Amino acid sequence: MVYFCDSEFWNWDSFWNSDVPTLTSCFRHSVLVFVPCAFLWIASIFNFFRDRYDRSDNFQRKNGPSPWTLLTIAKLMLTTTLILCSVAEAIYLLYEDSLPYRHITKVNYFSVGFRILTFILAIYLQIAQKREGDLNSYTLSLFWILFSLCNFFTSPFYDAISVSLDGFIDPSLFIFGVITFTVLVAEAVLSLFTDPQYNIFWDAEKDEFIMKHQPLLSRLFFSWMNRIIWHGYRNVFEVDKLDVLTPKMRTAYVHQKLQNQWVKEENRAKEMLEEDKTGVTGKKKCCQRGPSLLLAIIKALWPYLLAAAVMEFIYSFIVLLPPILLDYLITYIGNNEPTWHGYVYAFALFLAACFSTLLFVHNQNFLITASIVPRTGVDAAFYRKVLRLSSSSRSRFTVGEICNMVAVDCQWIFELIWSLNSLWSCPMRIILVIALLWQYLGIACLAGVFVMVLIMPISAKLASTSHKLQKRQMGWKDSRLRQMAEILSGIKVLKLFAWEIPFMKSISALREKEAKTLRKLAFVNGSVVFLWICAPFLVAISCFVTYVLIDEKNVLDPSTAFVSLTLFNTLRTNMATIPQLIAQLVQSRVAFKRVTDFLLSEELEEKPVDDDTAICNAVEIDGGTFCWTNGEPPFLRDIMLSVPRGSLVAVVGRVGAGKSALFSAILGEMHATEGAVRIMKGGRLAYVPQQPWIQNATVRDNILFVKPMDKSLYDATISRCCLRPDLNVLPGGDYTEIGEKGVNLSGGQKQRISIARAVYQDADIYLLDDPLSAVDSHVGAHIFHHVIGPDGVLQNKYAAERRPHCHIGNEAKEIMRIAKAIGGEGFSDVEE
Repeated sequence: MVYFCDSEFWNWDSFWNSDVPTLTSCFRHSVLVFVPCAFLWIASIFNFFRDRYDRSDNFQRKNGPSPWTLLTIAKLMLTTTLILCSVAEAIYLLYEDSLPYRHITKVNYFSVGFRILTFILAIYLQIAQKREGDLNSYTLSLFWILFSLCNFFTSPFYDAISVSLDGFIDPSLFIFGVITFTVLVAEAVLSLFTDPQYNIFWDAEKDEFIMKHQPLLSRLFFSWMNRIIWHGYRNVFEVDKLDVLTPKMRTAYVHQKLQNQWVKEENRAKEMLEEDKTGVTGKKKCCQRGPSLLLAIIKALWPYLLAAAVMEFIYSFIVLLPPILLDYLITYIGNNEPTWHGYVYAFALFLAACFSTLLFVHNQNFLITASIVPRTGVDAAFYRKVLRLSSSSRSRFTVGEICNMVAVDCQWIFELIWSLNSLWSCPMRIILVIALLWQYLGIACLAGVFVMVLIMPISAKLASTSHKLQKRQMGWKDSRLRQMAEILSGIKVLKLFAWEIPFMKSISALREKEAKTLRKLAFVNGSVVFLWICAPFLVAISCFVTYVLIDEKNVLDPSTAFVSLTLFNTLRTNMATIPQLIAQLVQSRVAFKRVTDFLLSEELEEKPVDDDTAICNAVEIDGGTFCWTNGEPPFLRDIMLSVPRGSLVAVVGRVGAGKSALFSAILGEMHATEGAVRIMKGGRLAYVPQQPWIQNATVRDNILFVKPMDKSLYDATISRCCLRPDLNVLPGGDYTEIGEKGVNLSGGQKQRISIARAVYQDADIYLLDDPLSAVDSHVGAHIFHHVIGPDGVLQNKYAAERRPHCHIGNEAKEIMRIAKAIGGEGFSDVEE
């Protein structure tokens, strides 16, 4: 450093042990210039690669450049002034160095050269920011603030209060220093303001999170929330008044990321299972684990979790600074130290408290974001899974169980992700506190460790009991919800036979068992909380008593007592969190197990029906054997079916013979153990079930079924399905809401809407499962004539109808009779 600076780099005595802190010239012109400039370069490189990552995820900004406002022009002019001032200073240094009586050190050239390059980068970033339409840059704001603080120690203002001067100040360098520091402060102040929000929307509407465009201080202190809070206080708050989410927090993106990682986890588990079966790997079976939902969440959303973990790590050390600074402050009072040391200790204590509070608040914000995002992804995975469940899975998981998992288990997953960092940060802070206590109490702090070791096995036993009780309680809850769902679905029969009292007693018995388990669980969890609340006091008492008794020289002076009590308070806070973490961990473990079992349940095949260009018929089944669940005996066996294109086929048979099962096999809802179902290339299927399926939506939405509106086709469909008289009676016409929360319709009206939905889809193949059973005879004749019959809209389509009426059977080109179906004990065949 002597070669670089011609002087020493650092002098501790001149800085700390003097009445006025003095920094060496080498340190001021090297470190205090390098740190802010290096920050801008490193942050710019990081932002560059982050933008490339965003573009790879198709998150490109679509808004144009921001306008050149007065604020923008002022920032650019100030940056240009800094460049010109630094260039002028460099020229002056070269001139001075050429004089025989002056010598300019290399550190001065390094300082001014690095500043010029960094200011050029800053002006480039400002122009790029406007070109991309960004309203502000937190990187530039932090850079200007950091550079202003560091430049104060290299400016003439610091020289004026420093004692390190030799009595001479170069007038030119003095002017350069004053201009540079003044412009830097002005630049730092302007960077805290945001340009007016011109053209910040991606399309013609709001589509970006408003927090992205807030100034640094607004983002730091959450003052951007004031507008939302005041609006909610003065007006009725509506959802459309909330700011939209960033693209990476939206359900579509989160679900896709989580689904990709979940598929990888499933494939990994399958590969490990195959290796275990073939003996390729020597791992024990106990080491083989199934797919982990928690691991999939961490892999999919690691940026959120990593940011929260970094902030939690920093907070774990910052929160321990106040006890150390308190020790320095108490020691300062009794020692003969320079006066400014006391101000430094007090100000550092204030900054540590403020900084730890800000870190805690922002860490909680990151954790809540990191918890809501996977909760959204898991909810979306649930909805996707429900739509793909096989028949066996639907019988295994009732509606009540699924609702219970979405409402309760997903909430426990949310809370576990929220507390994920606490699982390692609380033990780490406890260890750090014990290490600090060792510095003040010595070996006496081991007494506190001994107390904690005694508490651990008791806590572990209580946690195990809590886990068992939690599983038992969720089992009773599932049984109660399952029975309630059955009661509500059959409430008419229950009221008809006056079975209210027996069923009420059954529900009450299940609820009593659940409440009894909850009482036990509350007692166990309360015991854990009581144990860990008492633990810090037991630790403090044991440490102080041991410290005084082991040596007569040990005295609890103010420094030792107050600092130890502060550390014990920190210890108490972290140890009080442990029982909550244990309870959350136990309940989340049960929740993850239940959710994982549901996500691993059997699904319908991805492509159970082949569309083959080689076949001449609409539908073919060649030696098909079908079952409802893999591994079960077949329900339909040796099915040989060949249906020509454009024909009306009637499927007949006794009750329970398998007519509806045949349609399910064609739709791909049954597993084909032998043979295959093939339909014509590009053939689209439409299905009308015997029990009509109606959405909680308007009549129009039920008929359109997300297909674009075609007015002529829609009106023709309404007339053909004999719905016009019904729409005239409904209060809102076809805009009337129907379903569970809408107007009640008769069975015939629901069936006609179901037929109209199928007709409007304009499919190639229609499967009609007894469609006219719920309609009147004259309405059925009208629908047959205009829809199903040879003169109907489906005349050139393939239509298969189960259990047809006599006039339908007369018009059918073929009648197929299902002879037998014994649900796995016999076989089925189809006779033409």
